[in-house]
Amino acid sequence: MLQALPGFVQHIRYVDMSIIKHSERFVLISIANGEFEVDENGYIWRLKRRNGKRYGGTAISLCTRKRAENQTGTGHLQVRVSIDGVRHHALAHRVVWSHLNGEIPEGMVINHINGTKNDNRPINLECVSKSENVRHSFEVLDRQPLRGSSNGSAKLSENDVRRIRELKAAGLTQSEIAETYGISFQQVSRIINGSRWSHLI
Repeated sequence: MLQALPGFVQHIRYVDMSIIKHSERFVLISIANGEFEVDENGYIWRLKRRNGKRYGGTAISLCTRKRAENQTGTGHLQVRVSIDGVRHHALAHRVVWSHLNGEIPEGMVINHINGTKNDNRPINLECVSKSENVRHSFEVLDRQPLRGSSNGSAKLSENDVRRIRELKAAGLTQSEIAETYGISFQQVSRIINGSRWSHLI
């Protein structure tokens, strides 16, 4: 089992539950309480289970050690924990990084260095800005941004448009998105406000 950053787990263990905003913190608390463990490969294992209504009760008992993650539609792994009957989902790579290094700084994300979304080995995870994460995805996956003509009217696929909206929702600026895709700021703005590609909203 990997050791957490000294002092971090203790801080998480006694934090007031009412102020916890992120689901990954619930998982970190569960790791601190011995319900889960993280191994050297970045796998998260369930060691105990919660009993009671909807499996979110306060009674915790030992169970057969088994992998706790499941795969999302994007290819990432996630972990689920029930607290007081409420299910919380957290992305496994964020949990692994936070378990070892502390809370993820505001505005930063956890990047998979080799581009493999389910490879959560600590050596494969790095904390980067959102724009650095996007640029890295193009480099690692050999994706080429679509270059527009001088007037910025590049041809985008439906997947590109969906991704642009996802990036905006994730906190990237319109300028960063425009630079990534090689299109104009105005085109990004029209995509985001729905005046273009409105059928995908």
